[in-house]
Amino acid sequence: MKIDKLIGNEEKQLEGVWIIYEDDAKFKLAYAQSKPITREREKKNAKARQKYGWNRNLPPDVVEKIGTDLTIQFILKGWEGIEDSDGKELPFNEANARDLLSRSARLRDFIAAESFDLANFQDDPLTPEEKEVTEGAGDAAQAATKSGATVAA
Repeated sequence: MKIDKLIGNEEKQLEGVWIIYEDDAKFKLAYAQSKPITREREKKNAKARQKYGWNRNLPPDVVEKIGTDLTIQFILKGWEGIEDSDGKELPFNEANARDLLSRSARLRDFIAAESFDLANFQDDPLTPEEKEVTEGAGDAAQAATKSGATVAA
């Protein structure tokens, strides 16, 4: 296996790739484990731990807020094919993203699974065997498989 398949394409990781969601929408996502996101996640978690205590679990609403903030700031770069209840194209902006993410656990799970999957940010697609090795047996990999998501060309 080439080392590039273990590292991924840094430009794709930061700028994002289009991921198809259920055939009628797509989301542009950056890699959730890139250095800028990891650094910011560590800062936000440390700040929350200072407030709530280092030896305690953070409250679920705090964990969710940190995740949503990071997703909006770094991971979710755009969308196409998302419509409001009147069937009009929903523009991509921070307010709409926050509203959509706060109301759809299914979308949050999809974005988490796809943005943590390094295989989405490769120059060369992985073979099924290589993808299995990079994904491991985690819930995110299973969720991505269940969603039927694919990287758009």
